[in-house]
Amino acid sequence: MRNRILAISGGLFAVVLLLSNATGVPQAVTGAPGESGLSCNACHSGGNFNTTIQTQLIKDGVPVNAYQPGESYQLRVVVSGDNNPKAYGFQLVALRADNNADVGVWSNPGERVRTRNLLNRVYLQQSSPKADGIFTAQWRAPMTDVGPVRFYFSGLAVNSNGNISGISTICRA
Repeated sequence: MRNRILAISGGLFAVVLLLSNATGVPQAVTGAPGESGLSCNACHSGGNFNTTIQTQLIKDGVPVNAYQPGESYQLRVVVSGDNNPKAYGFQLVALRADNNADVGVWSNPGERVRTRNLLNRVYLQQSSPKADGIFTAQWRAPMTDVGPVRFYFSGLAVNSNGNISGISTICRA
């Protein structure tokens, strides 16, 4: 079986992770095809955290850029920001590149991580904000080679003031 390159991208990074809903946004807002199209600023404004987000798939302690069918990988999401944010959040989905269908199986969510079913897809997101911004889970690749997989994701840095202002989100095209 041959490896397929993973496209770990944000497509259109969009986020509406509501601070008032610390368990994660109740809708899909990663910018993946078929989502609402809401942007970061639909609910959040302000903040000067210059938020960044990185994702890695890791096998046996080594980052990879291709999957082997049926193999399990650790997914690591790191959200960070300047100017001392108090906590971080994220949302992520894995989709087939050819038809935008949900792909793979999530398991063993790390601290403050959960799955959420939205739009006939399984999303990974924070279950509550996390001070260090590092989120993990296991992802099992599809059992057969389905071609490239794209990970769409969004993240935010918050000041934990309980308002939807003063939050810096990462939105990229």
